[in-house]
Amino acid sequence: MQEWVYGAVFSIILVVLGSILWRLLLCSLKIDALTEISRDLLASTASLDETSIVDTVLEAVQDSLGSIEMPSAQDHLIGGVAQMAQMWMMKKMGFDPGSMMQTQPVLDDVGHHE
Repeated sequence: MQEWVYGAVFSIILVVLGSILWRLLLCSLKIDALTEISRDLLASTASLDETSIVDTVLEAVQDSLGSIEMPSAQDHLIGGVAQMAQMWMMKKMGFDPGSMMQTQPVLDDVGHHE
């Protein structure tokens, strides 16, 4: 082979190695920056008081449970009527409300016998 071929191959190898080293340097800088950020996060989370988090959650639960009211007779009556209406509609659609099994073909299935 001629000497210029060796020089070209050697130059290509140097360029590839240089780009790899440059990329490694950039990755190293990013890793250092991420390490510093993680140290800052750990330092800030170490200062959190666990009891304050528990107190905040308990307060939120107590606020939501405190607004619950006991159902009235009207609520029970409406629930019973809604259940009867649901059972009536299920019978109209061909379902047996007691067993939740389909007793009649649904309208979409009527004309499609294979």
